Amino acid sequence: MAREQFQVIADYLAIPEDERDRLLYPKRAIAVACPIHRDDGKTSVFMGFARYGFRAEAARIFEGLFSACTYIDLRRLPELVCGFPRRRSQGPTFYPVACAPQAWSAATPLSLVQSCLGLGFDPASATVFFDRPMLPHFLEEVVLRGLSIGTSRIDVALRGRGSDVAMTVLSRTGEIRATMTS
Repeated sequence: MAREQFQVIADYLAIPEDERDRLLYPKRAIAVACPIHRDDGKTSVFMGFARYGFRAEAARIFEGLFSACTYIDLRRLPELVCGFPRRRSQGPTFYPVACAPQAWSAATPLSLVQSCLGLGFDPASATVFFDRPMLPHFLEEVVLRGLSIGTSRIDVALRGRGSDVAMTVLSRTGEIRATMTS
């Protein structure tokens, strides 16, 4: 069964016959370095992109998931979808045995916002920071309320397009500040 599936994929990807044997029967292990941080094995590809400075790539994943959500019942992300190419005005192909909705996928949009904005916290200096934030094309503004360090709280708005983002502090309680690097 696995070999048959491999042949279908190899045909689809037009992998030359001489390379197929090497993929089917490798003589040694191949190590590949990817900008992926997998802390739970499920949701962290975009976090890895953001962690290594690939905010535009994280934003692209966000845009794709947001677009897919518009076709899904109640806008709930499933556990996974099939990896087929996008088709104009059609939703994603669902993986037959995926859970939908899936509990961990509920946190995915929040994690995507954090990844795209480079959102982090420095408790020692009571600072909320945004490291080279990037807004996906479908978002022009993000308002984050109640960001807290200790008993201090801050509300901020980020507005713009792509990597041209401006930050405004809307309110603050206690000794806390927000910084942004571009």
